[in-house]
Amino acid sequence: MPLARTLGVGAQANASAVATLRRTITLPNDNPIASAGLLVYGLPELTFYFEQTIGVLGCTVQPQFAVRSTTIVAVQSIEWLPLGPPVVINAGINNPTILRFVMPSRLVRVLLTRPAGQASTVELVIAGSI
Repeated sequence: MPLARTLGVGAQANASAVATLRRTITLPNDNPIASAGLLVYGLPELTFYFEQTIGVLGCTVQPQFAVRSTTIVAVQSIEWLPLGPPVVINAGINNPTILRFVMPSRLVRVLLTRPAGQASTVELVIAGSI
């Protein structure tokens, strides 16, 4: 027989699920750099936090997601798709840019590109939640 308590009657047990990835990325040249991927099975609410700590002009970022792998010449590769168009983030300390998406996916990451010839460092947090 189930145990019924006044405090539990009519309530539903919930659990908070969150996955996060935090990195400091220094862009060594003008080519796009991909962050590490974050596994987000069952965590469709995606948040990307950027704070550019070095550089006067804002870097360009493009969040990406993957729902499957593809096979190219007998080698499996993750199929990365854009979550939206590239975005120029705010430059400067204590001036973060936050992007939010809802997308059921397997993995998420971000592509970062610095302005031509500018030394740039970006603090990055990627989070998936329900």
